[in-house]
Amino acid sequence: MANPELLREAADLLGRAGELLRETSPPHPGASPPLCVAGTPARRAGTPAPEALSLLVRLAADGIAGCSGASARLCREREPAIFAASHPDLAELAELEGGSGYGPVNAALAAGAPVWSADTLDEDRWPGYAAAALARGVRCSVTLVHQAGPVMVTLSLFGARPGLPGPEDPLLARLIVLFGRRTRGAVSGPVRGPAARPAQPGAHPFRGPTGS
Repeated sequence: MANPELLREAADLLGRAGELLRETSPPHPGASPPLCVAGTPARRAGTPAPEALSLLVRLAADGIAGCSGASARLCREREPAIFAASHPDLAELAELEGGSGYGPVNAALAAGAPVWSADTLDEDRWPGYAAAALARGVRCSVTLVHQAGPVMVTLSLFGARPGLPGPEDPLLARLIVLFGRRTRGAVSGPVRGPAARPAQPGAHPFRGPTGS
């Protein structure tokens, strides 16, 4: 059954995205956006945007089948203004993608559409990003994007198994509709089978391979 709290918070965040950006001072050129890891205090006390993003990623990570973690960002003219992640490894992955300019979030922002990577082990669109994701135990991801004028919001969902989270999940399907109300709704990239290759032995979600 769909999680009404997740859908409600997502709708509220998307509806207030422009307002939240106006309450957030633009970062200095070259500076990283304010970061909030879910479950920890936001860096900017009294600014509601980090808390809103943090709540969204926590609800997504807890409520969507097969989702082991999530991250989100609020962008001004495609430049990240606020970022939140449910796990520090996902914050590192986002930083790596931001530095290289290649990865699912950048692809979703460019396409204005959801971007799926059904099995990171087979991902050939962003080899460097895929290697970094695999090292952190990420085997599947989907990034949603919402745009309203110059304001863009992304939500990335990560799984430790191929094909999950997947397009058949009813809650994810409702999130896609919600995010796509002002963006083009097509999925960018192939949606491969749910189990193209088995999960790597000894890999744990967002902690990288363990053991020898």
